[in-house]
Amino acid sequence: MRGREKEVQEQTENDVLGAFLLNNNCCDGIINDLREEDFYFTRNKQIYKDILKNSTRIGTFWAGDLLPNKDILYLMVDCITANLKIKVLWLVEQSVNRRIGR
Repeated sequence: MRGREKEVQEQTENDVLGAFLLNNNCCDGIINDLREEDFYFTRNKQIYKDILKNSTRIGTFWAGDLLPNKDILYLMVDCITANLKIKVLWLVEQSVNRRIGR
């Protein structure tokens, strides 16, 4: 992944995770589309894994369960929550492209 692509990937991942942390109800319906391996950055994979681990069967979780992980605080401040579904679909598409070598 090259410079600008990496920046866009990171910001998109941060937006998706930040939106989950700000409003755990937004996970409903989206959490089924997204997998841990769809995240490029190791830090974000771990945060998403923690979100999944703390989710109830309907996809909601309490962000306080994740607060010991100091990395999440910046996600909650800087995220842009608009077009979340499109961002999730883009992350999945980028993940597929990485797996097939594009």
